[in-house]
Amino acid sequence: MLDFNKYKSLDIEILLLKAQHNDLEAQLYLALAYYHGNGVEKNIDKAHYWLEQAGKTASGSKTEE
Repeated sequence: MLDFNKYKSLDIEILLLKAQHNDLEAQLYLALAYYHGNGVEKNIDKAHYWLEQAGKTASGSKTEE
């Protein structure tokens, strides 16, 4: 289960690297970070992108890089 308070202190660069390698948790945390503008500039389009990638990862589909 995700700890939604944890993402606030995570390094965005590390999350990006993990997310690009299909780490589901990193993709979800990135979506939250972009949605809330935490550690990055708020960007709903990027939040949507990472949420979509997380869905693909969860379903076993390959994600785009």
